[in-house]
Amino acid sequence: MGDYKPSNRKCVMYKKTMFDLGNLVMKLFYQV
Repeated sequence: MGDYKPSNRKCVMYKKTMFDLGNLVMKLFYQV
């Protein structure tokens, strides 16, 4: 149980990072 939480948090952070990167790429595309 104690080992499950940290991995879950890492997964959430990974998803958030990918989402932020996606937004950054879209902004760059729309600026052109």
